[in-house]
Order: sequence, then C-alpha cells, then structure tokens
Amino acid sequence: MVGKPLRFTKHAVMRILSLGFTEEDVAKAIAQSRRRREGKLKFKAAFRTKKGFLVVTCSDYADHILVITVGKGGEKNW
Repeated sequence: MVGKPLRFTKHAVMRILSLGFTEEDVAKAIAQSRRRREGKLKFKAAFRTKKGFLVVTCSDYADHILVITVGKGGEKNW
C-alpha cells in the first residue's frame, strides 16, 4: 500500500492470528476493497480471500490508519 502506514491494536493482532489471516491480507483488504464509512474517522473494508471473507474495522487518522479489529464472514451485508 502506497498510502498511510498501518498500525494495529493488540486486539486486531490477536484476531488476525486466531482467524488465520496475515497482516498482508489486512493491508490488501484496506488498499483494494470497498470501504463503508462508519462515522467521522471509522470505516470498514471487506475483501474476499482464499481463507474466507475478511472484514476490517479501521480508524483513518491524518498520519496513519489504525486497524481496530478483524472479522471473518458477513459477506451478505456487502
């Protein structure tokens, strides 16, 4: 991703590992997928991978993007 650097909360890192995804999957989801605004700073990005449908919740700050949590599934809502 050429834009802002990504930062991860401890919760997001634990969820990434427990769901079997990688930080590269999350970066790809944020860079290449559809985004849905959830407020002034928050957005969700969804991306289909071989491991499943990845949903990433983030906050967009001026100097970085903070990954708050990661989920699996929820494709029908996109």
